Amino acid sequence: MQAASGYLLSKEEEILPADDQNRHMAVFLENIRARRQPETDPEVGHHATNVGHLMNIAWQVGRSIRWDGLREQVVGDDEANALVHRPYRKPWELKV
Repeated sequence: MQAASGYLLSKEEEILPADDQNRHMAVFLENIRARRQPETDPEVGHHATNVGHLMNIAWQVGRSIRWDGLREQVVGDDEANALVHRPYRKPWELKV
């Protein structure tokens, strides 16, 4: 195995440069046309993007935060926890 850009690759693999935004849009549109689910579902996307959102929240409050993934809340920090969900604009609301 060889290291390339922080990834371990086998000899058969390579990472090709790509315009990710255009590639993601093309895959999205292709899935719509073919009426099929994407390879990853919204839950996977949610968990994958949590880290970046939590980093931004920690930066905004100026301190480290502790995340409870099961409850999806910042532990013991009301100010940081208030930034986890934004209030919806009227007339939109989320009913769970």
